[in-house]
Amino acid sequence: MCACGTGGEPALRSSRYGPCECERLLMEPVFFVMAILGCGDGNTDCREARLDTVRYATAAQCQAALPAGLARNTDLDYPSIAAACRANGPIVVRVDKPQRKG
Repeated sequence: MCACGTGGEPALRSSRYGPCECERLLMEPVFFVMAILGCGDGNTDCREARLDTVRYATAAQCQAALPAGLARNTDLDYPSIAAACRANGPIVVRVDKPQRKG
């Protein structure tokens, strides 16, 4: 944990980041990327084959680009391909202490 959230409350972070990087992480935006999946027959046993290089500001923008993303990645050697959008970048979680009753 680091104490660099707004107002000094702790924010969760990965142990790979030093305390000086915590504030920087809180300022970085979350973005969405398109994962291109290679699938077996019948769209079963899908695995991530590659990530599209385009970053999207919202999930809706990414989802709207799925048909074009699939069209750019028809060179994969799978019976079928699919695509899915996922969030990428640091996600900071605020942890509130439980209030005491009494």
